[in-house]
Amino acid sequence: MPLYCAMETDDCWSNGCRARAMEDVGAPGDTLVEDLTIRPRLIFSLTPKWIEKILSGKKTFELRRRPPKISQPTISYLYETRPHSRIRARCLLGPVISDSPNLLWRIVGDHCGVERSFFESYFSGLEEAHALPITQVMDLGSQFTLPRLRAVGFHPPQAWAYVSSKVVMLVEGAQ
Repeated sequence: MPLYCAMETDDCWSNGCRARAMEDVGAPGDTLVEDLTIRPRLIFSLTPKWIEKILSGKKTFELRRRPPKISQPTISYLYETRPHSRIRARCLLGPVISDSPNLLWRIVGDHCGVERSFFESYFSGLEEAHALPITQVMDLGSQFTLPRLRAVGFHPPQAWAYVSSKVVMLVEGAQ
């Protein structure tokens, strides 16, 4: 049985409900309307270059120095930064794979959309590197522009963030 948030606020993920909801997130891809506001959803900010590589299938792992703590595939949105400024795709991300940069390159190097020199520079000085598998990618086109998203209180994250229920309802309601 799913958990429901009694706080009924858009920032409930930051007020402790997220941990309780993580205990019962259900099956990946499950989009029951009554569950939309309690399932943790993530949004990642990516430049158009990386979005295009993901949509073309050339990038099937997202690299992060500081990843979200997810242990199973999680419904995520990909926010395409300037000049497009829009939510461009929906996918499953995770679970996080963490290892030394050398070992992680052996696992994801052919599938992360970057050259080894970029990978080494990105993780330079770190003992642990992280990658999130990207699956079930759906191109959402250009309908979720920044002005439309701002109307429901959205602010693009610097790297990644949990998504408010209003943004989830906007995106999922249009599907």
